[in-house]
Formats: sequence, structure tokens, C-alpha cells
Amino acid sequence: MPRLKEERKCSVDGCEEKHEAKGYCIKHYRRITRYGMLESTYDPAVRFHNSYEVITETGCWLWTGWCGSQGYGGLMVKNEAVRAHRLSWELHYGPIPKGLYVCHKCDVKSCVNPDHLFLGTHKDNIQDAIKKGRIKPKEKASKIPRLKGRFSTTQAVTAYLEGR
Repeated sequence: MPRLKEERKCSVDGCEEKHEAKGYCIKHYRRITRYGMLESTYDPAVRFHNSYEVITETGCWLWTGWCGSQGYGGLMVKNEAVRAHRLSWELHYGPIPKGLYVCHKCDVKSCVNPDHLFLGTHKDNIQDAIKKGRIKPKEKASKIPRLKGRFSTTQAVTAYLEGR
């Protein structure tokens, strides 16, 4: 009687799929060859914690994943682009209240260390930037009259000089 060959299973605990290559089913084999890890890459927490480098001198966790043109890290979560520092806050402290920003104490846009982040309003963020010298405070705009309708240059200058 011919001996039946026993079908091998994937070597990942709990996976009952058929063995394809190097001890893994096709799903786990592709995952390990593409990403170098077996954890699901769909889990934002796993992806987050595999996408930064800790700088011991400053304590910053520098984002090594995708960065936008403004220097902030980002990743896709459920087909939506999310800034990495905001995801860091949510993973470590919970939801961000509506209307608040996640601001950087360290002023490093690619830093995702939750200890370097704080919540604040837009005004708080601007005041923090002014205090640290990242931006200059705007001087108050002069009282230039707003003219309605179409005016020639001469009429506009005359109105300005008269203070209308």
C-alpha cells in the first residue's frame, strides 16, 4: 500500500493553512519576506512602533516612515492619512479632544515621542513658537480702509490718504 504523504501546516501558532515555503503558509511567507516580521502590518500600533528610531541624546523618537513636505511623519490607517505624532498621542494617551492640536515641546516635526508632545489650541501652538523664536510675532496691521467696489489707483490712494 502506498504511504500517504502528510500535509504540512504553517509553523505559525494558530495558523492551519497549508505549508508553502520555509515553514510558512503563503500569507505568512509573504509577510516575513516583505516586512521582515510576522506581526500584522495592518495594526497601526505595530506599524507605529516599527517606524521610529530613538535618539538617546535628545530623547526624540524620529519617524523613519513616510514624511510629508512639511516634515511631519505620516502613515495610512484605514485608508486615511494620519500624522504620526497624532497617532503617537492617541496610542499613549487616548483620543485627541476636538479642536486641539498635538504640539511638539522639542520642536522636531518628525519626533513621535509622547513625552515630547502636548495638547494645545492653535493659539497655544503659535505662542509656543513665538516664545521659542521659531516665528516672529506679527505686527498689528495698519488701519487701511477697505473699499468696496471698483476704484482706480488714484481713487484708492485718495481714499487712503483721507482715511475713509
